[in-house]
Amino acid sequence: MRAPAEFSAYDQWAPLLRTLGLCPLPIIPGEKAPGEYIGCGKYRRLTDWTTRPPIMSAQPGAGIGVRLGEGLVAIDIDTDDEAIRAKIVSTFLAPCQETISRIGARGELFFLRVHPGRKVTSKKYQFNRATVLEVLAVGRQCVLPPTMHPSGEPYRWGANGWTFYNTDLETLPGWPE
Repeated sequence: MRAPAEFSAYDQWAPLLRTLGLCPLPIIPGEKAPGEYIGCGKYRRLTDWTTRPPIMSAQPGAGIGVRLGEGLVAIDIDTDDEAIRAKIVSTFLAPCQETISRIGARGELFFLRVHPGRKVTSKKYQFNRATVLEVLAVGRQCVLPPTMHPSGEPYRWGANGWTFYNTDLETLPGWPE
């Protein structure tokens, strides 16, 4: 485990995510899992992250993630095939419609708004050995930039430049009715 930085992505961005009505999650350095800093450069995995309120204390070295299903779902497309990715995106977004997206080690994840009180179920679809589509909603989370992927590469925002930090969430496309 890497030594924690004094000022983490979680410490920097969690307050803004909270003001947006989202639940930020500290991400353990070198992992994709939510955790909590317990001192001396150590973290413990959170087992109650799906129900607990946001952690308000400093989380040295932690990445940033967000709990999904409460007004926000993510569509995670794990493929390197651009034609398949475009087909999946067009299923959820109208032509020329934009949204916040995040690029990881492979594929892309994009966000849709869910009306208050509506519950979307998380699901995983496998199209072939190399393509997986996941609807990440209730009971799921995702890692956000600038967190480092366990491979050592940073997560990054999509090409349109939209992020949670510069986009009104009400402009996001809604989950299909």
